[in-house]
Amino acid sequence: MVGEEMARDLMSFGKPILVLGDPGQLPPIRGEGAFTRDEPDVMLTEIHRQAAESAIIRLATMAREGRPIGFGVYDDHVAKLRKGDITPEQALRGGQLICGLNATRLQINNAMRAAAGLGGSWLPTGPAEKIICLKNQNDLGLINGMFVTLEDIVDEGSLYFSAVVHDEDGRRIGEPYEDGRPGRLRIYKGHFEDHVAYDDKRHDRDYKDKRLLTEATFGWAITAHKAQGSQWENVIVWDDGLGRSEIDRRRWLYTAITRAERGLVLLA
Repeated sequence: MVGEEMARDLMSFGKPILVLGDPGQLPPIRGEGAFTRDEPDVMLTEIHRQAAESAIIRLATMAREGRPIGFGVYDDHVAKLRKGDITPEQALRGGQLICGLNATRLQINNAMRAAAGLGGSWLPTGPAEKIICLKNQNDLGLINGMFVTLEDIVDEGSLYFSAVVHDEDGRRIGEPYEDGRPGRLRIYKGHFEDHVAYDDKRHDRDYKDKRLLTEATFGWAITAHKAQGSQWENVIVWDDGLGRSEIDRRRWLYTAITRAERGLVLLA
């Protein structure tokens, strides 16, 4: 969803804007969708035959309409199971895991890292780690929600570590050296430290210092808010009951389910 600030940036170019939105999805974390709060010119409501045959679309429609989704197998690639039916080792092979609460995210990241043999250090260990970017850095081509690979990680003190960083296409990302080659990135430690000892004052305390640092964290599990705008072939949805109201609940579950392209496991 596009918030007020991004909408102002887009409209500043003075060009016509075609807005495509999904009212069933989550609104921005702060405020409302700047474009989708108004009545649309056209609303598409009919599910066509091929989509209707998809178990993912059927479950997404049930979630959007607030209908209960029962436990069971819906096709060869879609099922709703109990949380105890899946181990962290199995979750590693199940695609992207999506949850609701940040507390859940931290716990699942720790469990999945341990299952992958990476739990001995709270710092990322190398290219085997799943790392997600948390802040746009347009000059470097870093986008909030992008997955990156870290190599040659060096602890640089209390606030950050440095690493060689590549994006999902294998392109090196970094502040350029004098000869134009990308250098190392300095990455804020706080989001990783939260997995060991959460401090709700950490990010306010470090606000000024971390403005010039790249922000990232472990991405084995991410929240549905962070997953918006992305899709994966296979998705595991860990339903931790997020939703302050019935409509929030529907939007959260609908958004999480529709991140899956082919395989979907709901865990409740």
